[in-house]
Parts: sequence; structure tokens; C-alpha cells
Amino acid sequence: MPSFDDYIVFVDESGDHGLDSIDRNYPVFVLAFCIFQKESYCSRAVPAVLRFKFKYFGHDQAILHERDIRRGYPPFAFTRDRNIRDEFFADLNKLVADADFRLVASVIRKEDYRTRYGVFENPYHIAMGFGLERVFLELHGLGCRDGRTYVICERRGAPEDEQLKLEIRRVCDNNATVEFCRSSRCSFPSNATPADFNSQTWLRGRSGARSSNQHNRTGRTISSRANSGGTGTGEWRGGD
Repeated sequence: MPSFDDYIVFVDESGDHGLDSIDRNYPVFVLAFCIFQKESYCSRAVPAVLRFKFKYFGHDQAILHERDIRRGYPPFAFTRDRNIRDEFFADLNKLVADADFRLVASVIRKEDYRTRYGVFENPYHIAMGFGLERVFLELHGLGCRDGRTYVICERRGAPEDEQLKLEIRRVCDNNATVEFCRSSRCSFPSNATPADFNSQTWLRGRSGARSSNQHNRTGRTISSRANSGGTGTGEWRGGD
């Protein structure tokens, strides 16, 4: 039986990673990596989410999708009532503030990126390289050495998922910190299922491609620590 580390990482995006048409109201692409200690995730985060869903929906099948919540689409139509909406968002904000996790976020200003570098590289892949490098450093600092750490990425469609697998392989194979943490391992499941490249490459020090030049990109990597008080400290990484 393989040895597992005490942390799990969930990855999701905010904004559109396309460069052809940029929304002036949200001209950035963000890829967020949430690092949960498994015991805290099981004992605090998951029960809190379940209680929240049971309170507002009567079941736990509702997906808390930001766009649907913001526009009041089903099953969030009840939020069109101002009084219920205020209570719902207060509870939702408290749910996130009370969760104990570390957050690494890769942020790309798309207009600046397109001006400097064109449209030849997928911003999603650039953000993934930024994030994996920083997540590696966070996990290494938390003592992850010999166990396997799973990184769960949201499924985006068959072609996109296949491209992402290839990009992660490239990130792992072309990094500048291969000697950093030789013994650890990391696997990248697809939709919470172990992927076919149950890799021993990434947390063996293969933390991220372009480690020496990546921070010249138009983007930043933010590392922060959320805690039960809802506060945290932020650290910027990357170019202006």
C-alpha cells in the first residue's frame, strides 16, 4: 500500500483563460490551489459545507457555482429575496473564513500578457506552472517528503484534460529544482480519480517548469494562509 502525505490539493479557475476576447470587467485569469490538511478537511471543512447545504437546499447535491449564485439561477433562485440573500452570503462567507487551508493563486493580467507575449501559450498552462512550483514549496515546508500527495483538478472536457496532462508532464520534466526534494511523490487525479500517469516526478523536486525564468511573465503567484479567524498573510511571487 502506498504511503500518503497529510495534505490534499484542489485546483479550480476563476475567469476565462482565452486571450482573443478579454472581458474589461474581469481582465484577469486566476488559477487557485487550495491545500487542505486531511484531518481538518474531514473533521471541519466537509461537515461545515454539508450543514450549509442542508440548511439552504435540504440536500447535499447542490453545486456552489459562483455564476449561478450571482445570477440567482436554480437552485439559487431563493437568493432573489434580499433578506434570504443577505443571510445566505453571510453564511457562505463565514464558511470560507472558518475553513483551515493554505491558498496559492496564480494571477495573470491578460491584456498585459497578450501585449508582451502574444497568444501562443495557454494562460491556463502558464498559471499551472506558477502554481505547481509554489505548491511544491508550501508542501515541502509542511514536511511532505516520502508520501504521495494528490492534486485534484476540475474536469474541463476531454481535449482540455488531455492537454493539461501533457502540460503537467512538461512542467515536471523541465523544471530547475530537480534536486530540491528527491524522495517525495505527487499524483494528479482526473476528477478525483487517479490519472494514468500516477507520477513520481513532481514532488521529487519537479515542482514547476521555467523556475528560473517563469517569474518574468506578466502574472503573480499569491500564497496566503486562511485560518479559523478568517485572516491570513499574503506573499507575492512573480513579475510585475
